[in-house]
Amino acid sequence: MKRLVVSSDCRPWYAPITRGADDATPSASQEQSVMEDARAKGYQDGLARAHEEAASLAQRELEKVTASLQAKANAAHEATERVRVQLQNLIAGLEQAIDEQARRSHEVAVEVAFLAVTQVIGAAYADGPLLMELCQRALRDAGHQAVALHVSEHDLSLCSNVPTLPIHCDLALRPGQCTLETRAGRTEFGLDVRLSALQAALLHGLSTYSSVTRS
Repeated sequence: MKRLVVSSDCRPWYAPITRGADDATPSASQEQSVMEDARAKGYQDGLARAHEEAASLAQRELEKVTASLQAKANAAHEATERVRVQLQNLIAGLEQAIDEQARRSHEVAVEVAFLAVTQVIGAAYADGPLLMELCQRALRDAGHQAVALHVSEHDLSLCSNVPTLPIHCDLALRPGQCTLETRAGRTEFGLDVRLSALQAALLHGLSTYSSVTRS
């Protein structure tokens, strides 16, 4: 048989059970612990937010600095490119000016040479033998085909010693101009023809030289 436990509580079995005052209210140490936990959590939350804000601010500043540096780098590159293009244009202009000056120098040299030859020929013509030599050479080249020699009125006396060939005065001819009449036709061989041939040869030489230097 079980033994019944006797209790000093005389309340009916259906009466509510009430706890004591110590069980109903938390202790001071418990409240202190809760407050410390709350403060710790708040501190941690605040610290985390501060870290996030600091990281976001640092990222924005980094982006600003990066953009500024990139803009400066682009500006420096553009400035360098402009200077490079200007230098290239300047060098090209200098090379063109040098080439033009060299070409002009050779043209001047040709002009001076032609002028000098003209003066020499003019002096020789004034002395008389030059035109006579031209006539004799033309006669030798023509041989038996030669028929007559036509000269200007001014040169008629200079060519009077040409043997075995009639000499005619042609008023249409200028001093220094001569025409040899042959069975095949007429051939001009005077000083003007010689000078024109010399000038053409000098200009051809200048053109050839310019082509070689450009290549």
